[in-house]
Amino acid sequence: MTPPLANLTIESTPPEYPAEWVGDAALKDGGTMRIRPIAPEDGPALREMVRNLSSESSYFRFFRVKRDLNDEEVRAFTQLDYSQNMAFVAVHEGAIVGVGRYSSAETTPEVAEVAFAVADDQQGRGVGTVLLNRLTVYARANGITQFRAFLLAHNYAMMRVFRDAGFHLTRDLEEGVYTVDFPTEESDETRQVAARNEQ
Repeated sequence: MTPPLANLTIESTPPEYPAEWVGDAALKDGGTMRIRPIAPEDGPALREMVRNLSSESSYFRFFRVKRDLNDEEVRAFTQLDYSQNMAFVAVHEGAIVGVGRYSSAETTPEVAEVAFAVADDQQGRGVGTVLLNRLTVYARANGITQFRAFLLAHNYAMMRVFRDAGFHLTRDLEEGVYTVDFPTEESDETRQVAARNEQ
């Protein structure tokens, strides 16, 4: 199976950076973290995060242990159109410690594939949940109605993030990989989760 989000298109004309989506978010341990759209100049920081991922975290994200990003991958992951392809990063003490992204195909622009990675020393704080929530709101505003994720069957932490966010999940297991689909629309469950997070 092709690793998630391995083939992304690169825009020839840089789009306007959505600065209005930059902000701080509260984590479940009471801390805060800056969440913002990724920018082209984030390449070095993104590479550093990938280099520091544990073998397990790297395998969960890329379906293989990946120790670095090449120049083409860096461009594909940081130079986005901020519409059909989008990514938010979590920044802690000047370093990127989490990334959540989606990418939709031209043939099905209303359906986007999502993928997440969180630095090992920041896992368990709710960074993935915050990135998912921010990404979902942004996707909904850009006409994307459904997210699809490919997860290894033993990636329990990410499955829990999706479930705890209040989304109605449908999943299918094939060759040890779950295909997880869920709508981006608001529901009573997602609103309740958002209210609890605010508290």
